[in-house]
Amino acid sequence: MPAPPTQQMLETFIEMMNHWETFAFGLTEAVRTEQPLPEVDVSQQIILSDALMEEMNHAMELQAEVGATFGSTSEIKLLNLMQMQNVRFHLIPSKAFEVTYGGTGRLPIKKIQEELNLTIWRFRSVHEKLLMGAPATPDNIALRQITDLCIIREMAQVMELYHTMESACFDIIGGSLDAITPIDISSHDGIDAMEEAAIHIIDFYRGQAISCANVTYGRAEWEELMSEITRLAGYAQDVSSDFIRFESMGVAYSLNSTMTLLDNSFGHLVMGYPGVPHVPVQQKQAYLDRVLNRLQPAVQSFKTATLPSSPYATARAELGKIYVEAQDLLQAYTEQAAIEDWPARRVSMAMWQSVLAKRIYTESTARRFDRPSELEIAETEFQTALQELKDGGGRFPAIIPERQDLLDQWGRIDSAWSTFRSSKGADDLAKLLGELEASLPLFSIKDVESDPGVPWMFIGYGALGFMLLICACGACFVARAASRKRSNANLQPSAV
Repeated sequence: MPAPPTQQMLETFIEMMNHWETFAFGLTEAVRTEQPLPEVDVSQQIILSDALMEEMNHAMELQAEVGATFGSTSEIKLLNLMQMQNVRFHLIPSKAFEVTYGGTGRLPIKKIQEELNLTIWRFRSVHEKLLMGAPATPDNIALRQITDLCIIREMAQVMELYHTMESACFDIIGGSLDAITPIDISSHDGIDAMEEAAIHIIDFYRGQAISCANVTYGRAEWEELMSEITRLAGYAQDVSSDFIRFESMGVAYSLNSTMTLLDNSFGHLVMGYPGVPHVPVQQKQAYLDRVLNRLQPAVQSFKTATLPSSPYATARAELGKIYVEAQDLLQAYTEQAAIEDWPARRVSMAMWQSVLAKRIYTESTARRFDRPSELEIAETEFQTALQELKDGGGRFPAIIPERQDLLDQWGRIDSAWSTFRSSKGADDLAKLLGELEASLPLFSIKDVESDPGVPWMFIGYGALGFMLLICACGACFVARAASRKRSNANLQPSAV
């Protein structure tokens, strides 16, 4: 390792070493003692920890300044940005323990909670920017969107571990000491995963190829991807409905919040999502390319078209592009998920019904734009699909009589659909969507007809008939024997 290139960097490293030695000595003593640490000692360790992290960050900034003379500023700043993610893997548990401890006198407990929330927000924000890209700021370089699935998988693993750690931290704050081990494991594994991903992100910026093994998805992963692309298409319909109301009445309603849901859903399709509902990353590069090269432009154009100054005709055209791209991607997922023990095609159609229902609601609110044919098309499409879900068609068979649970749920959907079709009201739409959501677990169960097995009914009736025949024959035999006996008695000569 070369020596520090400047006197300032050398002094910074010396200061870091001094803080580390004092900090490490305190930790060693804390481990050796069997008595609870005084509050002042805990507070001192936290102060030293914060000072050490500040010096480390300052050292990275100095390296970036020195690197500027060699034309490597961007790479160093990128490394610094990713290294701070590892620092936050330490900071978040530290602040969570400090909150649990009830404060240490360093800061009021409310201030520590604010620091914890800010650190959590920064981790999530930087993670998203590293993957989705971000413009340059005075402190950071412009970040490129990651288009390589191998890196996205690695960063998804980082976020999975981070999510486990964050959840465990809140469990600790809630008083659960069982969360200490998950915090320790997930934070260390998360740092290792982040370091591995950072190497490949640097390679990506350098234009180098990254390779990784193919993965195989089962029913759970495909169902999650199918659900997410359906949600995205539904959110787009929600945005369109809110935009119509905004344009008609000048009331924003929930346009901003529904647009956020649309943005988040698209991000989940690119980056995956470790929370609820869980979303895996794309199964192969070809699907990621479709999301980035076809769906992403459609979403971005639609967002632009729903700005207050845009006419609804433009927004409608862009909404149609999202509709087509989402439906095509859902179909691609469905064909991959058509495994033997899961009726993927039936589930896919049931999922898309929620999008059609929202589309009908959107079209009903757009009547003043004189497009009744679009509403009729959407209603016909919903009705046709609903009937096919019950009676079957070219893609899957009808619901079998043994699935009375599914037939009953289908009836509830049909009833809710009839009500909504007449009213086009928001409340009736919500009821219909609720029935459709409730049907998905039932449609996911493969229909299995009752196994006829041994035909006990026919055997039973046959045995009963045979027994009756035996009884009849026996009765005939007894009657014939009695009759013969009487005949013999009549033929016997009388005594003289």
